[in-house]
Amino acid sequence: MGLFDKLVGWLGLKKEVNVLCLGLDNSGKTTIINHLKPTNAQAQDIVPTIGFSIEKFKTSSLSFTVFDMSGQGRYRNLWEHYYKEGQAIIFVIDSADKLRMVVAKEELDTLLNHPDIKHRRIPILFFANKMDVRDSLSSVKVSQLLCLENIKDKPWHIWCHSTETLEWKTGATMTIHVEGLVAIAVFYLLILVVGIWAAWKNKHSGEAEGTDRSETIMVGGRDIGLFVGGFTMTATWVGGGYINGTAEYVYLPDYGLAWAQAPFGYALSLVVGGLFFAKPMRSRGYVTMLDPFQQLYGKRMGGLLFIPALMGEIFWSAAILSALGATLSVIVDINIKMSVVISALIAIFYTLVGGLYSVAYTDVVQLFCIFVGLWISVPFALTNPAVSDITVTAVKQVYQSPWRGTIHRGNTWVWIDNFCLLMLGGIPWQVYFQRVLSASSATYAQVLSFIAAFGCLVMAVPSVLIGAIGASTDWNQTSYGAIPPKDKDEADMILPIVLQHLCPPFVSFFGLGAVSAAVMSSADSSILSASSMFARNIYQLAFRQSASDREIVWVMRITIFVFGGLATLMALVTGTVYGLWYLSSDLVYVIIFPQLLSVLFVKGTNTYGSVAAYLFGLVLRIGGGEPYLGLPPFIYYPGWTTEKRIHHLTGETEDIVIQKFPFKTISMLASFLGNVAFSYLAKYLFESGKISHKYDILDAVVSKHSGEIMDKTTLVTRGNNIGLSEMAPVKPRLSVTLAAAFTRRDTLPTETVEEEEESSPDSPHHDEE
Repeated sequence: MGLFDKLVGWLGLKKEVNVLCLGLDNSGKTTIINHLKPTNAQAQDIVPTIGFSIEKFKTSSLSFTVFDMSGQGRYRNLWEHYYKEGQAIIFVIDSADKLRMVVAKEELDTLLNHPDIKHRRIPILFFANKMDVRDSLSSVKVSQLLCLENIKDKPWHIWCHSTETLEWKTGATMTIHVEGLVAIAVFYLLILVVGIWAAWKNKHSGEAEGTDRSETIMVGGRDIGLFVGGFTMTATWVGGGYINGTAEYVYLPDYGLAWAQAPFGYALSLVVGGLFFAKPMRSRGYVTMLDPFQQLYGKRMGGLLFIPALMGEIFWSAAILSALGATLSVIVDINIKMSVVISALIAIFYTLVGGLYSVAYTDVVQLFCIFVGLWISVPFALTNPAVSDITVTAVKQVYQSPWRGTIHRGNTWVWIDNFCLLMLGGIPWQVYFQRVLSASSATYAQVLSFIAAFGCLVMAVPSVLIGAIGASTDWNQTSYGAIPPKDKDEADMILPIVLQHLCPPFVSFFGLGAVSAAVMSSADSSILSASSMFARNIYQLAFRQSASDREIVWVMRITIFVFGGLATLMALVTGTVYGLWYLSSDLVYVIIFPQLLSVLFVKGTNTYGSVAAYLFGLVLRIGGGEPYLGLPPFIYYPGWTTEKRIHHLTGETEDIVIQKFPFKTISMLASFLGNVAFSYLAKYLFESGKISHKYDILDAVVSKHSGEIMDKTTLVTRGNNIGLSEMAPVKPRLSVTLAAAFTRRDTLPTETVEEEEESSPDSPHHDEE
C-alpha cells in the first residue's frame, strides 16, 4: 500500500478522504477497490455493483470512504448525487473496450462539466485498466482518445494497470520524471545556445562578396566546409523518422531487416544525387531546387511544383514532431502537446535567427548526440537478462519470427517499388539541395553527398540493433508487461520502449536526448526549406520581382514561423499526419523527380510537357489509393488484392485494397515519358504551323520574349541588371542567355563558366558545328 499512499500524497489529499470510483460497467472498478483494501479485508469473490456500494478502510496513514458507483447505463444518473461528497475521483477505463471508449469520453465530459465538479480543483486518477488483455490500448492512446490534455484546472494522472496481477506499469515513471525533464531541458538549452552562436558567428557572412542577406539565410555564404557540411548533409535523412522507423521495421515480425529499406535506400539516394545531380545544380549557382523549373517552365509551373514540395516538407515536420511527443511521453511521462510545442519553438527560433548556418551547426551537435546516445544504450539493452542472443533470434523463431526478415515472392515488386521510391524519390527535396547549394564548390557538393551516404549507414546500425533487441526480448520479464509492443499497437515506439524498460534510467535519458536530437535535426531543415522556396520562388520571382533584399528576409522570417506553426498544429490535431506525409512523399517522387530529370538532362522539354507530366503523375498515383488515409483506389493495377485489417482505434474490421504492382515507379516513368512526348509534340505542332502561334497560351514554344519565362533581370546582382533588349533573341528552344537568368556567375570559377558555355546546346561552338 506504500505506492498508493505516495500517489495520494502526490494528489494532495487529506488523511481522511471520500473517493468516488467511477467508470463504465465491467471496467474493473470493484476489483481495483478490493485490491486497495488491506489484505485481511479483501473479498474473495467479486460481483458486479448494483446501484452503488460504500467501502471504508484504512491504510498505514490514510482513512478511505470509497463510493463504488455502478457503471451500468441506468445507474449513471446516480453519480451526480455524490459529487459534493467527493474529495477525489478514480475514473476507471477498460483499455480493451475500444468500442465504448467514446462512451467513456462522453461520461467523463459530463462529469467535468457538472456544477459540483467544474469549479473545484478536485484531483482525478485515471486507471487504464486491463492492460494484460491482448490488443488493449496503451495509456498514451487512452489519454489521447479521452483528450485528457485538455484538463487544465484539476490535478490528474493516468496509470496503466492490470486487474489480474496488479502490475503498476508507470510506478517507475514517477521516480524518473524530474530527472527526465532535467535531461531534456539541458539538451534543448545546448541546442538553442549552439544555434544562436552559429547565427552570431556568421552574421556578416557574404557581405564582402556582396551576397544578399536572403541568399545567405537560404544557402549560407556558399562556404560550408567539409566537416560541418558532412554532418549537415548526413542530417538530410538521419532524423527522428529514420532511427525510429528503422528500429520499427526490424522489430516487426512480418517485415524484419529485409524490409528496413531506409538506410540503404537513402544512402544510395545520396550517392546517385552526388553522381548526377549535385554538380549541375551547384555549378549553375541555383539558390533553391525550384530555380531550374521556373527558369525553363515559367513561374506558374514553378508554383504548381511548389505544392507537392511544400506538402512534403510540412507533413514531414509534423510527422516527426508528433512522433517526438509520443516518444517523450513514453520515457518521462510528460504532456505530449507540451513537448511538441516546446521542441517546435526551439527549432523555429534558432532557424529564424540564423538560417542555414544555425541548421548546419546544430546538426553537428544533434548527430553527435544521436550517435553517442544510442550507442551507449545498446550494450545495456543487449545484456539485459530478458534479452536472448540476437544472433540466434535473427535466424530462429524464439519469441517471434526471425528479425532478419524475408521477402516473399508475391511482395517482390512492392519491395522494389518502395526501394526505388527511397533511392530516387529521396533526391528532389529542398532539404537535400539546400545543403548541395551551400557547398563551397560543385566538387565539394559531390564529396559531401558521398560522405553523407556513409554516415546514413553508420547511424542506422544502433537502430537496427535496438529493433533486433526488441524482437529478442521476453517482455514478461520486464517492467513493460507480458503483452509485447507489437500486440499492443506500439511497434512504432519500440526504440523508446527498449530505452525505458531494458536500460537503466540514466542511460535511457541519453537515448532520449538522441531521439530529441534526431527530430529537431529534421524539423529545422524542413521548415527552412519550405520558407526558402516560398520566399524566393513564389513571393520574389512570381509576384514581387522588384522586392528588396530586406523585404525577402522578412518574408522568410514570417514564413519560417508560419510553416513551423502549421507543422506543429498538424502534429497536435491531425491523427493521419503520417498518412499525409506518405502520400506527399510519393507525389514528390512521381511528379518532381521526373521533372528534375527532364529539366537537367533532356533537351527540348517545355511547359506543355511539364503540365502533362504533372497531371499524369498525380492521377496515376492518387488512383492507386492510400490505405493509411483510407483513400480508396479508382485505378486497380494488375495483381491487386484485398486484406482484412482491424482498425487500431475502433477495433472494426476493414477491407483494404493492396496494390502489388509497382505503380509508384510506373507512375514516375509515365510522368517522365509524358513530359518528353508532349513537349516534342507541342514543339512540332507550333513550329510546323499545324496549330497557330496565337494558341501558344503558355508562351512556351514560339514566343520571342516570354513573359512567363523568367528573364535575366530577376537573378543577377543588383546594379548590374541586363534589360531584355540587350539579350539575344530567344530561339524556339531556350537559349543559354536565358538559362543564365537563374545563375549567380559571380559565385563560379571562370573555367566552370567557360566550360558550361562551350557545352551549351546554344553556344556558338555548337552553331559552327
